[in-house]
Amino acid sequence: MAPPFQKCKKDKRSPLYPCEKKRCGHSWTVRYRAPGGRTGSQLEKSFDRWKDASDFNIKVENDKREGVYSDPKLGKVSFIPYAKECIDSPARGEGTKSYQIGFLYNWVKPVCGNRTVASVEKGDLQQIANNMVKEGLAASTIGTHYKSLRSIFNKAVSEGRRRTNPCDGVELPWGASMAVDEDAIPNSSQVSQLASLMREDNKLAVWLMAGLGLRVSEALGFSIESVRGSIVRLRHQLYRYASREDYGKYLVKLKHRKEGEYRDIPLPNRVANQIDQHVDKFGSIEVEGQHLLFSGAASSAAPVLTLAGMTERWKSRVRAVGMDFTPHDLRHYYASQQLAGGANIHEVSRWLGHKSIQVTVDVYGHLTEDAGERGRAIMDAVLPVTC
Repeated sequence: MAPPFQKCKKDKRSPLYPCEKKRCGHSWTVRYRAPGGRTGSQLEKSFDRWKDASDFNIKVENDKREGVYSDPKLGKVSFIPYAKECIDSPARGEGTKSYQIGFLYNWVKPVCGNRTVASVEKGDLQQIANNMVKEGLAASTIGTHYKSLRSIFNKAVSEGRRRTNPCDGVELPWGASMAVDEDAIPNSSQVSQLASLMREDNKLAVWLMAGLGLRVSEALGFSIESVRGSIVRLRHQLYRYASREDYGKYLVKLKHRKEGEYRDIPLPNRVANQIDQHVDKFGSIEVEGQHLLFSGAASSAAPVLTLAGMTERWKSRVRAVGMDFTPHDLRHYYASQQLAGGANIHEVSRWLGHKSIQVTVDVYGHLTEDAGERGRAIMDAVLPVTC
């Protein structure tokens, strides 16, 4: 750690050099490096008093040692462009990038659009979370977005752009609020009605979501090759922005899975029959070596039915008759029926393709109503009579 010095006495480039006065009143300079050793950029700051310069010098070294150093200059960059640059990392898939950039511009920019990296505060991020709760976004969706925000600010901290992560302490709607509303889950009769409302060539999508628990993008990316006898082996899903001509690809890896990974789901006979009937009547569309089952609109650039196209058709037919169900509610139907029928929640979690069993428990755990009765019966059977 170099001590503070006066340029007028040490730096020949200074217009004040050489200064012969012992107490000249000229400023004191601290030269220091950003974290990274000799690779860190060399910086300097001037003070009117030697004591202030010395205190700053000590603070910088302590902050670097404790890993909380931040350089005000580095923190002055605008947050939105910085966050977008972080999201554009090669480590992120194209689907993930589009999803996170959408969140950045739709939710973060209205609150933090004029903020620098260093000036974003916990209150700003809490406001964003509150806004999403008011708009009815699922707790799991909000949590996913905040994980990406946290990683961006962790990077900013590691680069010395700010001292702490403002995500710390933000209250997110996890826990009980993740639980699916039982009144929002369609019953079997309503599932049948939903299928009847769809176009003939789209009815199968309802049965894939309700009978296999598929996400919408997984149902639209379902291929004939996925059927393996009594199981479905899912390897890919339709890219959510498949209609974008600049992307040039339609199928991407499954959510929460690495490239090449898959998940197996038991194939009910009734769903298998629906698949056979659909293929006999409407055939398939070959895309990237897979035979998909839902063709796109004539006006669409995509040869297959995209997420936007499915949403439009769902609204025009289902919402038009006053039904408030969404396609994702069919996935809730699958999970609730499996659990009500006695399926193990670990198996259901695996079939649904959740990131962890904790997500399944948080969302559907309350639907296993007989769990308490089973627990009582088990303990009554093993406890000694003297208890």
